[in-house]
Amino acid sequence: MKKVVFVFISIGLLLLSLPNKTSATIEKINIKLSDDEIAMTFLNLSDGESTLIHLPNGENVLVNTGGEGTKKELEELLVLYNVTKLTTIILTKDEPEFIANLGWLVERYKKAKIVIGSHFSNSLILPNNPKTLWENGDVYHFSKNHFVKVMNESKDSSGSLGMDLMFQFGTNETLYMTSSNSELEKSMQSIKGLPNTNILKVADFGSQRGTTERFVSYVDPQIAIIFHKRGQLPSQDVLERLNSTWIDIYYTKQFGNVTIKYNGTNYEVIPFP
Repeated sequence: MKKVVFVFISIGLLLLSLPNKTSATIEKINIKLSDDEIAMTFLNLSDGESTLIHLPNGENVLVNTGGEGTKKELEELLVLYNVTKLTTIILTKDEPEFIANLGWLVERYKKAKIVIGSHFSNSLILPNNPKTLWENGDVYHFSKNHFVKVMNESKDSSGSLGMDLMFQFGTNETLYMTSSNSELEKSMQSIKGLPNTNILKVADFGSQRGTTERFVSYVDPQIAIIFHKRGQLPSQDVLERLNSTWIDIYYTKQFGNVTIKYNGTNYEVIPFP
């Protein structure tokens, strides 16, 4: 089992106090990364999913954009994390909890590339930014030792199930599940290259439709991240499955923003309420 390092904010992050127009202070978070490090911050929004990937060259990637009514929250978080370069926006599902803030984001970051799954709804209206379609098995490299692979991109009779991604940072794996479907989880277990994972981003806000006991045992994560959906709590059955295997659960509504900082072999978990 890989070593997990839990640190206080003061160790992993540097807070910079900057004056604003009213002479109060705004604290910005600078996640200090060496050339072989990368970080993911699972953002605490009142509705929906959004994850910020911090690259050592100062660039950033955003996975999903949060739900309706969260524009101000996301805007403040991007300022807090000092995001000035957003190169890519990855959308894993074409539903409001994932895409609600896309419009104003591409207005602000006009050069950002948009990545969507090949089964996304044709009704999804996208801005005129550069677009890339990802399919099963596609791999995108952030750097030599940092990449993301599409583990599943499919649909059923109701439409797109979403994209499920494996982020590989050195020897650390983060499985970013979007699809909440027990049959899909069963089929994914036969995929070559789906190893035990360090971190599992739980699908569909902890819906009981997925994250089955068999799937959790198969991917064997050490950490589980659950986003918040307005008006919906994570399934008690899902929480019990995760707890029964001694997985540390980080529910963003409870813990706030959760940063995971990876180097070649280890990672640090840094909650920021």
